[in-house]
Amino acid sequence: MSRDVKNGLLVSLPMSVAMIIAAVVVARGRAEEPNQRVFQQADLIAKVLTRLEQDYVERFDDPKSWELVYGGIKAMTKRLDPYSQFLTPEESRPFAEETHKNYVGVGFATNPTAPPITIDYLFDGSPADRAGLVPGDRIVAIDGTAIDTLERDQAIERIKGEPGTRVKLSVLRAAGATTEEVTLERARIPQQSVVGSEMVEGTADVGYLYVDGFGDETVHELDAAMAELLAKGMQALVLDLRFNNGGLLEVSRLFANRFIKSGTIVGIRYRAPKESVTHAADPAECRWPDLPVAILVNGDSASAAEIVAGALQDHQRAFLIGERTYGKGVVQSIWNIPLDDRPGTPDGADRKATLKLTTAEYLTPSGRAIEKRVTRQQKVLGGLEPDVTIRLDEARTKELGERMRLLHVPQRWRAQHLATHQRTLPPLRDRQVDAAITVLRGGTPAQDF
Repeated sequence: MSRDVKNGLLVSLPMSVAMIIAAVVVARGRAEEPNQRVFQQADLIAKVLTRLEQDYVERFDDPKSWELVYGGIKAMTKRLDPYSQFLTPEESRPFAEETHKNYVGVGFATNPTAPPITIDYLFDGSPADRAGLVPGDRIVAIDGTAIDTLERDQAIERIKGEPGTRVKLSVLRAAGATTEEVTLERARIPQQSVVGSEMVEGTADVGYLYVDGFGDETVHELDAAMAELLAKGMQALVLDLRFNNGGLLEVSRLFANRFIKSGTIVGIRYRAPKESVTHAADPAECRWPDLPVAILVNGDSASAAEIVAGALQDHQRAFLIGERTYGKGVVQSIWNIPLDDRPGTPDGADRKATLKLTTAEYLTPSGRAIEKRVTRQQKVLGGLEPDVTIRLDEARTKELGERMRLLHVPQRWRAQHLATHQRTLPPLRDRQVDAAITVLRGGTPAQDF
C-alpha cells in the first residue's frame, strides 16, 4: 500500500477528556523526538474539557460531550488547508465508499420521487439482483420494522451494514402487487468508474471512455473496456476526465502506466526531503504505448485525474483538450482511529473516526507542481494548462453533468430509468470532443482565448 493511504494512530477511549490524556501518553510513547509544545497544548485542551464537564451550566451527556470534541478537532484540521479533514465515525463510512468506489449494501438505487423505499435500478450481480428484485418493487418493512415509521435516511442505513450480515426485506412487488419476504446477505457493491464506453458517433476508428474516479477496480474496468473498443476497430482514444475529482494514488499511477512504457509517472515531495519518492512506469504494466490519446479535462478534473493527465501530457502520450484543471496536487494520508470503547455506540455501528491529513504534494514527470498557489501578484496558478483550450457554455456544462450521472445507470436498466424519469441521454459530441477528434486526426482546432 502506498504511503499516502495508510492505517495507524490507534486510540481507544471511553471519555472525551480521557482522549486528550491518552493522546499525550501515546505521543510521548511514539515520538522519536518529543515535542514539548504538543504536550503542553494537549494538556490545555484536557484542562478546558475538564472544566466544561464539571462547571458548564448544562450537564453534558455522552453524545453532547463527543460532539464537542469532534467539533473542536474539525475546527483544528479545517484551519490547516482546504483538504485536511477530521471525520466522525458516522462520516467515515461514506468517505471510504467514495474513495474506493464501493459501498456495503444489497445493490439497488432508490427512486427519490417515489414512495420510499422504491427500487429505481439495480447493480448487476448484486444480492438484490440475484434475488430477482426489479425496478418498481417497493420495500415496505426492514427486519420487521414498517418503512413508514422510519425517515428515508434511517431506512437506507438499516439496509446497509457489514459485509456478510443479513437483512430481511418485505417487498411489495411491482408486478402483481403481492408482498414477499426476501432475506439478502449484504456485500460490497462496486461502483463502476469506467463508463460510457463507445465508438464516437460519426467515426469508424475513434473510441471514447469516461472515467469518473480511481477506485479499487478502475484499472480492471479500463482493461475490459479497451478490449471491447479495440475489437470494434478503435485506432485512437478520447479519454474523458471531466468532473473526475480523483481517487487512489496507486490506481492512478497504474492507470497512467497502461499508456506509458518507461520513465517517471509521478513524484511525491514530503516535508522531509529524504522521504520524497518518484514512481516510475513498469514496462510490464504498459498495454497501449503507441495508441493516440486525447484527454478531456475541465475545472473539476482534480487530484488523481491530474496525475494521469499530467503524466501523459509530459510524456507526449496525450493532448489535453478543454479547460485548466482544478489544481489539487497534494497527498492526503489517511489514519483510521478506532473508538471501540466509546460509550453509547450502538452494536454494529461504525466505531472509528478518520483523519485525512495533507502530508505531501504531487509533481508531474517534468517537475511541475499541480497544487494551486496564489502569487505575489494575487494570480492563482496551478492545475494543468490544456494543449488546446476549448470552453463550454453553462448549458452544455449542465447537460454534460447530467450525461455523466446517467452513464452510471447500468445499461440493462437505462432505457427504463430514462422512461420512468422522462429524460433522454444528452449527446456525447460537443466542441471539446470535436476538438479532440480533430487533434487525433492531425488537425489544429480553433482555440478559445
